[in-house]
Amino acid sequence: MNEVKWGSYSFKTYFRPGLYLDDFNLKRLYRSIIEINNTSKKKVNIRYLQLEDMDEIKSFLSHIIVSVVHTRGKDISFLMNYLIEDGAVNILHVGIMVANSYTGNDAMAMLACFNKLEYFKKHKNFYTTNISATPAAIEAFDKISHKVWPSPKSQIKKPPKDYINVVKLLEEFYIKKWFQDPKECSIDPYRFVLKSPCKKMGFKTNMFQMSRANNIEYQNFCHSIIDYENEEDLVQVSKSGYLELLKTYLLTSLFLHFKKPPKYYGQERKLNEHTEVEKIA
Repeated sequence: MNEVKWGSYSFKTYFRPGLYLDDFNLKRLYRSIIEINNTSKKKVNIRYLQLEDMDEIKSFLSHIIVSVVHTRGKDISFLMNYLIEDGAVNILHVGIMVANSYTGNDAMAMLACFNKLEYFKKHKNFYTTNISATPAAIEAFDKISHKVWPSPKSQIKKPPKDYINVVKLLEEFYIKKWFQDPKECSIDPYRFVLKSPCKKMGFKTNMFQMSRANNIEYQNFCHSIIDYENEEDLVQVSKSGYLELLKTYLLTSLFLHFKKPPKYYGQERKLNEHTEVEKIA
């Protein structure tokens, strides 16, 4: 576990905690994550946040990187990335971010940086995936990632062959395993669009209630490729390497040394559908 202090905030990052934490501390970490989700106004209904058996909890926490924000005596938010490693293919999936107190966009952005840097310690080249229907999140993933597909910036109409394999692995090891009603989930291998029971899982399906992209190009792109009424999400894939490592390291250093820690409000402030951490991750 790595811990970084930023004003009154403490960021604790755990890399595959199920592999090394004892049962007592593992259960305490998992209960903290569940408590944050249960007390959030945007509670996420996904199977890995509903585990009770200790062996299942340990197995799940052996496949994640999670960063938890702690301040004033309590844990208030977390970002969880799911890891898929199949032979020579390594995938860092964005996963979910949940907060029960408003901490500001900068603090939440820090979570994404810490998780990605932790994975860079193990792998210098890997794929990053993102599942979202929010224009702002799709735009941000495109901006900070390399060779994203699908994207309005992409010059190719068909997905690269290795990306098709990445999406198949994401569907097999993450979506089919952890989503509610996995039999209702399917990915179009040509459009990279996921059909799933979004409403049951606590996600909004109205584009006009989601955070808007800064560039109208992404608004139009989402409107043209995602069928919101049919509960679709876009599945984005990118390649991560040394350039992204440098960008992530510089962004983290910028926050720690030049940005003031955000104010703590003590309760969740009303936010748009996605916060900055979801945009950055």
